[in-house]
Amino acid sequence: MYQPKQDLKQRQVIGVEALVRWQDPERGLLSPDSFIPLAEQSGLMVPLTWLVLELALAQQAKWQARGWSLNVAINIPAAFIQSEGMLEAFDRLTQHHGALLSNITLELTESVGVECLGYACHVLKALQQRGCQLSLDDFGTGYSSLSQLHRLPFNELKIDRSFVSSIDQDKDALAITASIIDLGKRLGLKIVAEGIETMAQHTLLVEAGCTVGQGHYFARPLTAADFDAWFSEYLPTAPTPQQQSMLSCCKAF
Repeated sequence: MYQPKQDLKQRQVIGVEALVRWQDPERGLLSPDSFIPLAEQSGLMVPLTWLVLELALAQQAKWQARGWSLNVAINIPAAFIQSEGMLEAFDRLTQHHGALLSNITLELTESVGVECLGYACHVLKALQQRGCQLSLDDFGTGYSSLSQLHRLPFNELKIDRSFVSSIDQDKDALAITASIIDLGKRLGLKIVAEGIETMAQHTLLVEAGCTVGQGHYFARPLTAADFDAWFSEYLPTAPTPQQQSMLSCCKAF
């Protein structure tokens, strides 16, 4: 599924985050909390990540064919980064789909504890050199936040929803969020807020200097087909021939 990401000031959709869900025949659509821990325990996170990446790149190619330049963000775990042959396989997959690497953001959850050491750091820098954007997800929830932000080559940080959800009710949460935004800006990073639910939260984030956001206030996670329909209605309507003629006349003056 895909959740739109918006420029908070311009209110323009600039991309999506690919979110994994499991359609269970008995229990319906399951959130990641229901199956990701099991995947981690079973050693299935790497193949699951490759599957999500494959589907997201294929969908991005379809959007590109329609003229939609959308950044696609994909969550990747530490095990994926450290897996053998990851870079070579990534190159083959992106080349197969003709992916525009500058429109791919790879999100690392800060709780995974990846350190800027050895092979993991080499892979992250190599991905960035290829044009991918690197995002530190769930910022503020793990013990290694500042260490990772300082030592790993991130382009973006995402403020965890646990802070965003209460900024319109809790002055301390707002102060922490504003401090994170200020820190990110000082480091030259793009700031993304996740879990925006209300107009008040949106307004406070804009006032604090946050540039990009996502959440149910804008749109819930959508299937590819539902996103296509939603985004088609969201896009500005092209002028009719009569309107185009009138615009041409206006330009003549």
